[in-house]
Amino acid sequence: MLLLTKTPVSGRRGSASRESGVALFLLLVLASLAPGSGDALAQDQPAAPLPIVGVEVRGNRRVPSGEILAQAAVKIGSPVDRGGVRAFIERLHRSGHYARVDVLSEPAEGGVRLIIRVEENPTIREVRYEGRDKVKEKDLEEKVGFKSGGVVSGNAVWKAEESVRALYREKGFLLAEVRSETPPADEGRADVVFRIDEGRKVRVKTIAIRGLERFEPGGVKKVMKTKEDNWRRSGEFKRDVYEEDLRRIEAFFKDRGHADARVVADSVWTAENDRDITIDIEVEEGPFYEFGAVTASGSTLLAAERIVDALRIEPGEAYSEKELQEGLGNVYSLFAEEGYIYANMQPEKTKRDGAIDVAISVVDGPPARVNKILIAGNRKTKERVIRRELVIYPGDVFRRSAILRSQREVYQLGFFEDVQLRDEPVRGTNDINLTFEVVEKSTGEATMGAGFSSQSGATGFLRLGESNFSGNGQRASILWEFGGLSQIEVSFTEPWLFGTRTTAGADLAIVRRNLDTFFDHRRGGGVRLGRPIPWLDYSRIDWGYRLEQREIEARSGASQAVIDAEGKDLSSSMRISFTRSSTDRPIHPTTGSVAILRSELAGGPLGGDIEFHQHEIESRWFFPSWWRFVLGLRGRVGVIEGLDDPDDVPLYERYRLGGTGQYGLRGYGDRDVVPTGNAVDVGGRSMVVFTAEYKFPVVESIYGLVFLDAGNTWNSFSEVRLGELKRGAGFGVRFEIPLLGQLGFDLGYGFDDVDRFGRTRRGWEPHFQLGSLF
Repeated sequence: MLLLTKTPVSGRRGSASRESGVALFLLLVLASLAPGSGDALAQDQPAAPLPIVGVEVRGNRRVPSGEILAQAAVKIGSPVDRGGVRAFIERLHRSGHYARVDVLSEPAEGGVRLIIRVEENPTIREVRYEGRDKVKEKDLEEKVGFKSGGVVSGNAVWKAEESVRALYREKGFLLAEVRSETPPADEGRADVVFRIDEGRKVRVKTIAIRGLERFEPGGVKKVMKTKEDNWRRSGEFKRDVYEEDLRRIEAFFKDRGHADARVVADSVWTAENDRDITIDIEVEEGPFYEFGAVTASGSTLLAAERIVDALRIEPGEAYSEKELQEGLGNVYSLFAEEGYIYANMQPEKTKRDGAIDVAISVVDGPPARVNKILIAGNRKTKERVIRRELVIYPGDVFRRSAILRSQREVYQLGFFEDVQLRDEPVRGTNDINLTFEVVEKSTGEATMGAGFSSQSGATGFLRLGESNFSGNGQRASILWEFGGLSQIEVSFTEPWLFGTRTTAGADLAIVRRNLDTFFDHRRGGGVRLGRPIPWLDYSRIDWGYRLEQREIEARSGASQAVIDAEGKDLSSSMRISFTRSSTDRPIHPTTGSVAILRSELAGGPLGGDIEFHQHEIESRWFFPSWWRFVLGLRGRVGVIEGLDDPDDVPLYERYRLGGTGQYGLRGYGDRDVVPTGNAVDVGGRSMVVFTAEYKFPVVESIYGLVFLDAGNTWNSFSEVRLGELKRGAGFGVRFEIPLLGQLGFDLGYGFDDVDRFGRTRRGWEPHFQLGSLF
């Protein structure tokens, strides 16, 4: 006996199956209502439903019988009735594995035996897109979602066909025709074929804006992303972008005093050539409104005056829905800062005499506190290294500023590509669980290379560094340069000495540095200590001491000043620096500023053969611009003098500008800029450098930039003249390379380059850079 049958709907080709299924169901219902007939099952059974004593599965080839029985959830011993059988079929049908499901019954000892007969949907052998040319197959695959080996039903193919059409509409192919086919299955496997006639891509020829009174059509068109075709752009039409444009047009008017403005009609016409389209949009501007009275009430936490001030709405200004929403966001930030993230604000707008009064009704809601703080995504970095940077803790009020500050401090470690926040309410309470999700990046550096020059002969170097040593946040590095130039530097820094916020470090160095006409030999080491300043935000103070043996070795072409300075000296020096940095990230910052004050004392009470004092001040500012462009400004001023005689300053400490690096001036050769009248190898005792960079991302980890540099050196601070700054401009690129760090190349043009004989030698100068000027 056939109890019930269900065949899934499969698009247009499944209409016959749908009709036969409905007809069968109606016949069964009519039969059950006909006099003297009763239910089909009741003809062979007593009035009381018989129990199910057994179940058999037939027709399955791919899906195991046990899985089908589990999907149907048939319970042995339960009474059989039409509702129960329909439920079995519905559960099997929802799995998507079956094209048809029949349930039959046969008498059995003690009850009824059910037979579930299935016709399985085929699995996908191959998906083909025939006729595709202008749209990438990868985009089609993502839109359709079919994969080889997956189960496919007629209904799923019909939906996929609609998805392909939608994708072509999104790409501007409004006339594209799509037809899907599923050839007969072979051993349970079938191909899915989409036959596509892409047609021609349409372009917007004309956009007409009608019904305007106070505004010109050009001003309205500017807010649309759909543009007319011309020599500068293709006039591409995308339905979803156009629908959003209609909302942008309404927002345009609502932000300029027309609170009732709306698009009353729009149409898109296709020309006879099936390519050009005309858009006709009719707008109703409505009356003009100004902001009227602005009031607030209902809050017991914040005074009404404070709420109104946070809205930043001036009565008499043109009404703007955008300004109102931004103002409400400012008010919410006030409540969030106090931990009242559940505060509710409802603006009531009343229109009168060309003005709109705004009354803000506030319900403070309960305060929220931090329940748990979780760390996710860290594999190398130890959790305590992240947690010690947080300024919010479990039990604290859920303050927005403390949460964002914690995010910044974790990002400033420099160990992560991204730091995201996720909050989740704790059920049954007002508390919040807070999760910091980090994405780690490579913090190791390994660089090696070799070269040859006529001055130095064969040279090679090896640089190893790790800014997150063993996941503890410690920094360690070693540099070995050998051959014609020799250099060994070893450095180690502990950012949290003895579990406190004290930074401690030490370094050793044996360096032979080539300064063109002489070698600067340096052997020695130093220690460093530093701490944040608790009462001055974003600030820290650092102290360091160095003891070194310094030696000048003259080379051919050296000036008399270099020859006179040859020999060895002992240097005992101390440096103290103050730094305040509020930037949002350690590398490629987009906002914030950096201020640095440095002072160094050598000799005097510290002993040694070298005596001088040096003072520098540096300031950097970063301003986000349109899109992801960032303007960076940097200024640096320095002065150095001997303790007894101001001019008694070692040659290797004097200021020689040019190239890149600490005293870079792009557009000029390395260390080429010295005071007028000085020998080429004798730098100045004061310097000024200004830099402006406009940086933008090209692709991930690659940045382009244009720059303007200006700077010069003088023999004393009293001689400084800003009108004598040497200027340079150019462009460059920066690469973030794992294990290598930040590499850069700049090409600068020096506008004021003069050689030692006073002859102008303007021209382009290439610069290679390791690290960042900013």
